[in-house]
Amino acid sequence: MNKVVIAIVAVIVVAGGAFVLTKKDDKSTQSPNSSQPTTTNSGTNPLDPNNYTAGADIGNTLDATDKSSVNVVIDDFIFQTTYLKIKKGTKVTWTNQGQIGHTVTSDDGSPQKGLDSQLLNNGDSYSFTFTQAGTYEYFCTPHPTQMKAVVTVVD
Repeated sequence: MNKVVIAIVAVIVVAGGAFVLTKKDDKSTQSPNSSQPTTTNSGTNPLDPNNYTAGADIGNTLDATDKSSVNVVIDDFIFQTTYLKIKKGTKVTWTNQGQIGHTVTSDDGSPQKGLDSQLLNNGDSYSFTFTQAGTYEYFCTPHPTQMKAVVTVVD
């Protein structure tokens, strides 16, 4: 009798795990925004879905060249604005609204650098004023293959 109960529990656990994995895979196969950015100065498109691991999300594209400040929401495993276009002098503030800690860190291969936040816990923010035109590729240090984004600064 005990073996039958153990076998039934094992089947339920395995079926539940398969359901969770299927739901996660559904999320990763959603088509990204149709307005993908063009290739950056580094020769690759950091927002190309092929540059992401399974389960990575691509957020919104935002042209904020008419704004002097922009807020970017960080959620669990996504920068809600993944591609941001701004003018020189614009201040961008990232706020973590997720339950997991994240950073805003310049990619070593980025044509422009300068982004380097501490670990941002829920409710924490990091701001940076962009004074030079260029392409700033960045990522989250704890989740480098899942969380990538780009700020393009124009004159």
